[in-house]
Amino acid sequence: MPTRLRLVLLASLILSIPLSAAAQTAPGVVVDGRGVTWASPDGVNRVTMRFRIQELMTVSSSEDEPFNPEQVAFQVRRARLRFGGTLLDPRLGFNLQLSFTRGDQDWADTGFPNVLRDATITWRFTPHLQGIVGQTKLPGNRQRVISSSDLEFPERSIVNNRFTFDRDVGVQLWWADTLGGTPVHLRTALSGGEGRNPAGNDDGVAWTARAEVQPLGAFADGSDDFEGDLTRQAAPRLALAVSAQQNNKTTKVGGQLGLPLHAARTMRTLEADVLFKHRGVALYGEFAKRTAEDPITTRAGSANRYVYTGTGRLLQASYALASGWSPQVRWAVVTPDEEIADEIGAARQEQLSVGLTRYFKRHRIKSTGELLHDHVAANAAGAARKGWIVRWAVELGI
Repeated sequence: MPTRLRLVLLASLILSIPLSAAAQTAPGVVVDGRGVTWASPDGVNRVTMRFRIQELMTVSSSEDEPFNPEQVAFQVRRARLRFGGTLLDPRLGFNLQLSFTRGDQDWADTGFPNVLRDATITWRFTPHLQGIVGQTKLPGNRQRVISSSDLEFPERSIVNNRFTFDRDVGVQLWWADTLGGTPVHLRTALSGGEGRNPAGNDDGVAWTARAEVQPLGAFADGSDDFEGDLTRQAAPRLALAVSAQQNNKTTKVGGQLGLPLHAARTMRTLEADVLFKHRGVALYGEFAKRTAEDPITTRAGSANRYVYTGTGRLLQASYALASGWSPQVRWAVVTPDEEIADEIGAARQEQLSVGLTRYFKRHRIKSTGELLHDHVAANAAGAARKGWIVRWAVELGI
């Protein structure tokens, strides 16, 4: 049976649980900003369905001829369906997310339609501690941990693209509480290290951890989980976090992401991020560093494939107006280590973006425009390149 058909049947089965109960107990159906929820009268069996669509237009040109586009692309960038809820016991939860566009399925790297994004079972031990089993995001940099639907720009930064941990299959423990009045969040994970839907097993695993403190108090309305100060925090709020991962004997250039390496490598990644919000102002920064011994892998008759070792820096700022408009600016740079600096695709890259977003229903319904200047430095594999990229995205979801 084709993979996509199996997933559709699984989604139908999940929906049928509350629907089959409807004939006997008439569960409630609620449609709100969190999705469409079916629930049994006692609320124990509950399924929430959400969807999102992102339409994206991209125009790119060289710096010398900015009004002579080299590429124009229209995409359904993201189309996703998500189910989550609880079954049998309010402490027993699940999450299932499917993606349906080519660019959202890692097709170019995996060679097959990677439909399944998330599939987890969660058990809440206490109000402060929960365990997760399955495939989901690892506790890495904030820009990856938050949903792509909650970004200020149409896409994440090049720092995230180079150094993020992304998704993996394994087990996680999440703990959140206050210590001395200060919110503290700790997350740890043990996973296979090969990313979404791995083709097989190897003898390496990935260890990941993230620690976060919010020294000025908790963010209102959970706004530390989305970009921009759309809630216009009445009091200043600050979050400081650090993430680390060791991925042993991974077979992909980015650990959980990217093309296969010619030989397995062990990589170590350290990331730190800071977030500040107050009265519509949102400031965000990231730093990332990745190391690996002997990062370049070779094979006769094939181009080299390598672990991108080096550093990344990101700064981002925005101001959310009460009218729903928000201007934003972002600067990002990735710098390779000397050992890989002359490989194809490894040259230093710097991007500066300005953007404007109109929020109609926070991040659920919005339109975002971006003007980006891209500078790729020269190296032994190619000349320097400078160019402009214009992106316009429309997002709709529940």
